[in-house]
Amino acid sequence: MSFALAEKIVTEELLPFAGTLLVVILAMAGVRHVVLRLPERGGYRGQLALFLFIVLGLLAILVALPLEEHLRDKVFELVGIVLSAAIALSSTTFLGNLIAGGMLRTVRHFEPGDWVKVGDHFGRVTERGLLHTEIQTADRDLTTLPNTYLATNPVKVMRRSGTVISVKVGLGYDVPHARVEEALLLAAGDVGLEDSYMAVDSLGDYAVNYRLAGVLKDIDRILSTRSKLRRKVLDRLHVAGIEIMSPQFMNVLQRGRGDVAIPDQIGGARETGKAPEAVAFDKADAAKDIEMKRATIAAMGAKVAEIDTRLPGLEGKEKEALEWERARIQGEAKHLTDEIAALEEGLPND
Repeated sequence: MSFALAEKIVTEELLPFAGTLLVVILAMAGVRHVVLRLPERGGYRGQLALFLFIVLGLLAILVALPLEEHLRDKVFELVGIVLSAAIALSSTTFLGNLIAGGMLRTVRHFEPGDWVKVGDHFGRVTERGLLHTEIQTADRDLTTLPNTYLATNPVKVMRRSGTVISVKVGLGYDVPHARVEEALLLAAGDVGLEDSYMAVDSLGDYAVNYRLAGVLKDIDRILSTRSKLRRKVLDRLHVAGIEIMSPQFMNVLQRGRGDVAIPDQIGGARETGKAPEAVAFDKADAAKDIEMKRATIAAMGAKVAEIDTRLPGLEGKEKEALEWERARIQGEAKHLTDEIAALEEGLPND
C-alpha cells in the first residue's frame, strides 16, 4: 500500500470516524453530567432523555464506521439481532419499571421527604427515578427499590398532618388499670402527643399488656419522640410506684414480698446533641426542602403571571404599586432559587 493511499484512507475514513466518536463521547459525558446534577437526577423526563441520547449516540457511531456498504449492512443486522434479543430478555423488567415509574409519578402517592414503609423497608424518600425509587433509612443508608416493587406491594405513606405512635408495656395483675391509665396518659402529654389513649392489648398468663398511643403532629421527629415516649413511660410509672415487670419475673428472682424493682433515681439526664432524624435523614430533609421551595416558586410564578395580565389596564400609583409587588415576588423567587442551588450543591450523592 502506497503512502498516498494510506493517507487517503486516514483522511477520508478514519478521521471522520474518530471525530464522530470523540464528539459523541464528549456529548454523552456532558449530558450525563448535567442530568445527574439536576434534582432527583433529572427526574423521569431527564433520565428518559439521557437514555434516548445514548441510543442516538450509538447509532451515530455505527453510521460513521469506516466500512464498505455491504459490511455496514451486516453490522446493522447483527446489532439489530443483539438488540432484539436484549430487549426480549429484559423487556419485562425494564418496561415494567418504566411503566411503574410513570404510574407512581402520575398518582403522586408520595413525594421526596415523605416517610414510607413497603415490605421490610422503612425510611424517607430521597429520589424518584425513571426505573427506581431511593429511600434513606434510619441507619442513614440509601436503599434503591425498583418501581415495580413499589407498584406491586402495599406502600404505607405517613400522613403529613400527623401519625399515631404507640408503646407497649406489661404490668402485673395487682396494679389497678385506672392507675396505669393515669400514669401513661401523663407520659403521652409529656412528649406532646394529642388525642392520646390507653388500651388493654391482652391479658397474658403473667401480666396485663397495655398500649399507649397518641397522635404526633411533627412526623419529622418520629424517631426521637418514640424514644422520649418510652423514657417518659418509665418515669411516670416509677413516680406512681408501679413496678414494670411480671409476677413470673418476681418469682424467678425469689424476692421479698415488699421488694420492688424501681431505680432510686427517676428521670435524670436528657438526650443532648442532634436529634437522630437530623443525622439519619440528611438527604431526605434536603430533598423535602427543595421540593417545598420549588412549589413556592411555582406559586410565585403564577402570581407574577396574574399581575402581568392586570398591569396593562392600570395607571398611576396603582400600577406602580403592582409593579413593586411584582418585583418583590421575583426577588423572593430568585432568593429561593439560589437556596435550592446551594442545597443541591451540598446534597449527598454517595
